[in-house]
Amino acid sequence: MVSAMAADHPERWTDESRPYFEAKAEADKLVSESGLDYTIVRPGRLMDDPGTGTVQIASTWRPAARSPATTSRVLAEVLIADNTSARASTC
Repeated sequence: MVSAMAADHPERWTDESRPYFEAKAEADKLVSESGLDYTIVRPGRLMDDPGTGTVQIASTWRPAARSPATTSRVLAEVLIADNTSARASTC
């Protein structure tokens, strides 16, 4: 599932972004409690730049901007990776 970086960090939300992040956090919770296999990807801010071909995946928050191409590649890779089930990661 595509979520949002900081969806799990309410202390980082602004008043303007709170409704968006609350919705993302609730969706993350529902998916993780569903009993289904899942992976939550929390990309950083999307920039209109070409993909670099590399990403860093982490379970901790790291502010960074990503291209849509890079984020799409991460989503494709987590679908086939054995070690991403039942995890939430930033990219």
